[in-house]
Amino acid sequence: MTRRVLSGLIASALLVSGVACSSSEGDETTASSCRATVADAVSAREIPEQIALLDRALIICRTTEAFESAFSDHPDAFGVDGIEYATSRCDAPPNERVSLSSICRDLSPPTTTQPFLFDSQIETYLGVTLDGREVTLTSDEIRFVEGRPAIIVQITDIFTEEGCVGIEREYRRWVDQVLDPERGDEASIYAQHALNLLRFFGCPPLT
Repeated sequence: MTRRVLSGLIASALLVSGVACSSSEGDETTASSCRATVADAVSAREIPEQIALLDRALIICRTTEAFESAFSDHPDAFGVDGIEYATSRCDAPPNERVSLSSICRDLSPPTTTQPFLFDSQIETYLGVTLDGREVTLTSDEIRFVEGRPAIIVQITDIFTEEGCVGIEREYRRWVDQVLDPERGDEASIYAQHALNLLRFFGCPPLT
């Protein structure tokens, strides 16, 4: 285990266990853990490991400023800045810890999607199609998981597990259904979500 990872884990443990320290010391420890975790993500060889470390950073960094600052230490590593990445990831968080992180709570919803409650029973999700139109999907028409269409969550999970190859397959799958008279807009939203992931992670251009 590298010294950077070890120091990050120790700092996290101290925060969780409630060890007393001054506010400035706590802030310095958090910032150090934040930068170390992002740096470890840059060094990771596999995309799933990289994403897992960035998810941890979203929790550890605690503020968008800290996350963006840590990202800026590696300007060419991800192809996007910290806010762009965090916004995209918070749009479809992999678990409750990420979704409840202070960064995900503070960020404005991204331009691709926005989940919100329509009433006490029906959940709605505002998506953007490939041609830039805003379309609302509702839970009385499609299955939702944790406030989002299940397919959106599934696409993100596929990217986490399979990387660029898996997400390109999903993109082409939904692009092929864009002209469907009944499901075209929904398919277009899913294709746009996959396309955003491809761009955010610097995957090879589509051919």
